[in-house]
Amino acid sequence: MKSNYIGKTFQAKTALNTGLMIIASAAFLSGAIYLLLNENIHGGFSDALETVKALRFSLPFAIGISEAAALSLLAIGIITLELVISHKLAGPFWRVEKTALQVAEGDLSFEINLREKDEAKELARQVNSMIVGLREKISGIREAYVRLDECARRLKDASEAERGAILGETHAAAGELLNSLDLIKTSN
Repeated sequence: MKSNYIGKTFQAKTALNTGLMIIASAAFLSGAIYLLLNENIHGGFSDALETVKALRFSLPFAIGISEAAALSLLAIGIITLELVISHKLAGPFWRVEKTALQVAEGDLSFEINLREKDEAKELARQVNSMIVGLREKISGIREAYVRLDECARRLKDASEAERGAILGETHAAAGELLNSLDLIKTSN
């Protein structure tokens, strides 16, 4: 079974943006060379060869300037793309990590809220579901404990005839407590 570590739409958008940046840089490079040379190469081979010979000193300079500009534009685009990627991926995963640490410390008082276009939405939904499940299990354990505690207090003051009924309630509350605990798997 193949695992996807990144959303397919996000991956496609990133590839498209990178391709567009490369195409834009190439177009910029070509345009810059044309504008910097300010010469038209036309005619036959001998005319083109004469034009290249005439440009032998300005051609490397024009290519160097245009390549530097195109590389700068490409670098700025890639840096911008990387910032967007890190914002969409690293931020949400940091929130999920922070939540996991708080859950490990026993704090179940919140849920993860991500922006609509964040890539870790499904992971956040699963973690939120886990938190809700833990809250419900803990609530069940607390309710069973309260019932056990109440039965223990009632047993102190109960007559011999009432003790049988209270012990039945105690047994039922202990069973609920065990059922709640059995829902929590602790080993394989």
